[in-house]
Amino acid sequence: MMSQPPVRVLDHGFVEMVDYCGTDLDVVRAARVSYSAGTTAIRDDRALIRYMMGNQHTSPFERLTVTFRARMPLFLVHQLLRHRTGRFNEESLRYSQAEEVFYVPLQANVRQQSVKNKQGGDKSLTEREASEACQYLIANNEESYDLYMNTLIRKYGLSREQARIALPTSLYKRIEFSFDLHNLLHMLRLRLDEHAQAEFRAYAEVIARMVEQWVPLCWEAFCDYRKNAVTFSQYEQGVLSVVLRGMEPVRAKWPELTDREWQSCMDKLRGLRGPT
Repeated sequence: MMSQPPVRVLDHGFVEMVDYCGTDLDVVRAARVSYSAGTTAIRDDRALIRYMMGNQHTSPFERLTVTFRARMPLFLVHQLLRHRTGRFNEESLRYSQAEEVFYVPLQANVRQQSVKNKQGGDKSLTEREASEACQYLIANNEESYDLYMNTLIRKYGLSREQARIALPTSLYKRIEFSFDLHNLLHMLRLRLDEHAQAEFRAYAEVIARMVEQWVPLCWEAFCDYRKNAVTFSQYEQGVLSVVLRGMEPVRAKWPELTDREWQSCMDKLRGLRGPT
């Protein structure tokens, strides 16, 4: 995997795996301190990994570590840094000059602000509106970089650490980040979700494919027990029990659930029932 070229993401971004420590077998070894190679079958290793993932025995997964190098827009770097269990080294614009490389979404991916989701967008703009919005973004990138480079740095000799104030969050930056496997999977579970920002989800999908190649047994267990699993709260289990008895749940019988919680429960039940 480390000999493979970087995988392109978005318009000018990329992700590559630059280092890792451990494999599926090391997760098993961490769980079986007295384990020696060749004493158990592969199916036994798979069963143990699945047991630990299903029962949230996390420490054996924390034994493995991996490091990625990426180039991503600054607004996505900010999101990545929110995962405080990682270790990060990012390109510093105090020491280096910013490259004139900015993210501009494809017109088809320009989204209106969602009414229900305060932190995301849903419906697409019309073709004309999307085109105009992208042109404004391009113009802002060009004007910001011109101010940064030609006015603040070259004309006034402003320091890089202050000139960077003029740069927008669409600017691409390089960053290296390391996670242990447990916390990396936690990050991916959040960022692969359909409610995550589409641009970050594009990076998460590339990282997920790399992780699947690196630790296929752990990835399989993660998908079954966490990524694609459905959990029910105590009240939701009561609603589910009514459905299993062949009855239709009545909203008024669960006043403890907020409207959002009730809607979430109904969405889970519809997902279990499958397409109608």
